[in-house]
Amino acid sequence: MSRKQSYWVLLFWGLAFLVLVNLISNYCLTYFPNTGDESSGLFQSKIFANLNLTAAAPPLPFFFKGHYTEVLNGRWFSQYPPLFSLMIAPGHWLGGVNFWISIYSCLSLFIIFQILQELEFSKKLSLIFCILFSISPSYLFYSASLYNHIGEFLFYLLGMLFFIKYLKDEQRRNLVLVGLFISLQFGIRPYTAFLLSLPLLGILFSQIFHSNKKWQGVLSLGLPFLAIMSLLLLYNFNQRHDFWQISYLMAGDNSGKLGFHNLSSAGFKRFGQMIYDTGQWLFPFGYFENGNLKYALDSNFNLGALLMPLSMFYLFYQSFNFKNKWNQIQQKFLLVGLLSIFLLMLGHLFYDASGGRYGERYFFEITWYLFLPGLLLVHGFIEKRQNFALAFGSGVMLLFTGFYSFNTANFFHQANKLRMDPYLKTAGLKEAAPLVFLEGVPEFDPAFYTLNSPTLEGAVFAVSPTLYAGQIKEGKPIDIMRKVAKDLGKQHFYLYKYSHQQKKSQLRPMQ
Repeated sequence: MSRKQSYWVLLFWGLAFLVLVNLISNYCLTYFPNTGDESSGLFQSKIFANLNLTAAAPPLPFFFKGHYTEVLNGRWFSQYPPLFSLMIAPGHWLGGVNFWISIYSCLSLFIIFQILQELEFSKKLSLIFCILFSISPSYLFYSASLYNHIGEFLFYLLGMLFFIKYLKDEQRRNLVLVGLFISLQFGIRPYTAFLLSLPLLGILFSQIFHSNKKWQGVLSLGLPFLAIMSLLLLYNFNQRHDFWQISYLMAGDNSGKLGFHNLSSAGFKRFGQMIYDTGQWLFPFGYFENGNLKYALDSNFNLGALLMPLSMFYLFYQSFNFKNKWNQIQQKFLLVGLLSIFLLMLGHLFYDASGGRYGERYFFEITWYLFLPGLLLVHGFIEKRQNFALAFGSGVMLLFTGFYSFNTANFFHQANKLRMDPYLKTAGLKEAAPLVFLEGVPEFDPAFYTLNSPTLEGAVFAVSPTLYAGQIKEGKPIDIMRKVAKDLGKQHFYLYKYSHQQKKSQLRPMQ
């Protein structure tokens, strides 16, 4: 297969991938931010699309101090680093944020193909890998969502591409680009970026210090990194009046620096216990999340839990097997994969022990490394039956994708029945700021930013029927809603009641 033919095949598949992802986004996820992370990023992207860094603080800001946004110094903004929101902001002008994200996902497939070509794998093998990886459930559904992992993955792949190019030709322009793309990752998921950059930087500095132009290499790598990091710190200072405070507040308080909440001896003790618990069954079964065993078929990480140990053993073997057919650059690439998997696993266990969160999606950026060894095994050890083996493996992947996708679609179909936004559309509310009473405490619900702009042209109040008997400091929930309505001075106020037991929802004007 010629290079031109391979690019035409990849282009055709890229278009098919875009159609498939947007079908999932439309008919399954319904262009809706299903988590607070997605909602917060979408909220900030709307602020950027309006050419602002923050929105004006809402009236009665105690309602809006949720886990995913901040109200500080009279301003309202997302708690997360800004770059992914900036990346998707043009989607508000040019036909939809979800479609914009699917474009980034499609570009990532082209970059993966180019990486495999730089590593001198065959065009056929590279194409098969890109197609199989793109139809994995995790990649399909994350591409259809509003998660910022897609942006992180794009910059990670670009950094990897120019890392390989530098290993081949030692051109300083490639070092500049590696430094640039590593630093851009810090603008999306800084902790993940730190963990993923360690293997790359270790190998790069080893090669730089064995060259004749050590300081030129260090400056080429470091200057773009320092430039981007300076901009990110200035943005952080503008938002919070603090360079180093990153507001991952889901499980902590406002005092956490760099996203960590609890670095006490108790946190380190819990970290050790988690490693012990995980190690007992990680390799034969799956991986650890919040104290529960997660099997491969039950997770968004899907086959990754079973592929992880196989991948790690295979990458370890090939990275240090100097008598095999891999060249040194391929071995360094495989070694980076091995170290990345290990560091992400260890690093996120540590983050969870410090008071953060740990889950399968934090491995998203290295899932492609988990698929690669299986394909290389087929390519390297099955000589006469390669086509049959690849066809069989592809069939298994398609069946699994269909099974997982059907179950996921059914889950969202059931969950969507209790959503508020269909009632908002019926009421003619294009802009809404939902407030939910959770255990008697009123809070702005981040799950509905998709219908909200920072202008707050309307407000909707979601109230569980069981909460009317409760009392809170400011009075009964209905009294607080009337106070908010008066202070906001708006006309569109509705009372939304829902019942999980009766599976019924109701929206009516508030008197």
